Amino acid sequence: MAQGTITTPRISLKVGISAFIFLFVFVGISFAAPKKDRLKEYEIAVTKGNYKFDSGDYQDAVKYFKTALGLKPSDKYAALLLGLSQSRAGQYRQAKTTLLYALRLAPGDGRIMYELGVVSFQLGEIKKAKNYFEKIKAGEADEIIKTAAGGYLYIISSDQVSWKKPFSIFFLTGLQYDSNVILEPTDPLVKAGRKQDGRGVFALDSKWVFLKSQKVAAEAGYMFYQSAHSNLDDFNVQQHNIMLSGKYNPITNLQTELKYKLKYSLIGNDLYSSTNRVEPIVRIMHSPLIASELYYVHEFKKYFNSETFSFNSQKTGDACQAGITENISIWDSNSLSFGYVYDWDRADAGFWRYKGQKGTVAFSSFLGRWKMFFGASYHDRKYESEFPGFSKKRHDGMQEYSLTVTWKPLDRVKVNISEIYVINSSNLRIFDYNRNIAGLFLEVRL
Repeated sequence: MAQGTITTPRISLKVGISAFIFLFVFVGISFAAPKKDRLKEYEIAVTKGNYKFDSGDYQDAVKYFKTALGLKPSDKYAALLLGLSQSRAGQYRQAKTTLLYALRLAPGDGRIMYELGVVSFQLGEIKKAKNYFEKIKAGEADEIIKTAAGGYLYIISSDQVSWKKPFSIFFLTGLQYDSNVILEPTDPLVKAGRKQDGRGVFALDSKWVFLKSQKVAAEAGYMFYQSAHSNLDDFNVQQHNIMLSGKYNPITNLQTELKYKLKYSLIGNDLYSSTNRVEPIVRIMHSPLIASELYYVHEFKKYFNSETFSFNSQKTGDACQAGITENISIWDSNSLSFGYVYDWDRADAGFWRYKGQKGTVAFSSFLGRWKMFFGASYHDRKYESEFPGFSKKRHDGMQEYSLTVTWKPLDRVKVNISEIYVINSSNLRIFDYNRNIAGLFLEVRL
């Protein structure tokens, strides 16, 4: 009843009840049918929308769920379904608006916050996404949603996403001890006289994201690397890398990328090699916890002779790799990956050509500002021709083990301690060697 005094005619109780019953029946007859029709239309729209969503036809699903939400504007379920469909269709801005509306209808709903986190992640709003996922972990959402949110928190904490501005610069400097100075793992033959040495290293990596949209991104980059040995000056390495990359996300869980790299390497003061590298990549996110990466690498390598490397040009030729890596997130802050690579080298000299297979496994774990990484691999290589001076073809098996501990005192600063151990076993004893590389590095990202 409205505020104020309303004067009504005095009627008996019996007449009043009769009038109320008459009014109720009249209103019921007037509105029952339309309300029932609206409910039926809503159910039909939701059913058709669910069918289109399950079929992967997200654009049509959006249309049906818009109809459903129009029929029941206060229904959080219809709002969530519409936001989900818009997200899967790549309409992230629209999905964000819809899901924020759904969250107003159901404050604190874990599933809605999770989808908002996913959409924010896709839009590059990483801090907002992290906030949603952290609220889910601390709230009362079911364990499936909490686990999925934990998967995204792991991806964010492990720097697998881009926090960078359109232009970014990364510096690295540090010290290494190398027990067996070798430039290339497959070619340990060049004698340095003194095999062990210490060196300082410096690297600068810059990137410019010159195109970015919901589905397309492109960037260019330049990297400079320089090492300086204490004693083996002839083995100082300088590298210049130019990179171009284009990414295309046709659907939410699929990303394709094409990379091109041009690399120049100088050893001492002499040009050592130049490499043109082309790498197509396909990444598939099966769930927030499981992802696959398939890739192919083709390199056009040219080597140059020098006083130290007299026969270097014999290694000129193409090299190819085809591989797959499976990444699995475990709990909130751990990940495990497995990989397989088939590779082949087509050098000009037959005794440098080989076909190989490589298996890899890696584990990483995060604890606050600390990260631990362990990796192991085995690379089997069978060479095409007999090596000069030997009556049999070369066959190598290389084991490599790596351990890195990272401390992140500031968001843009890291300190790394690393250890790499390599064991190369060959049927030709001159290619047998062990190598240990220990390092301490400081990384700064501007």
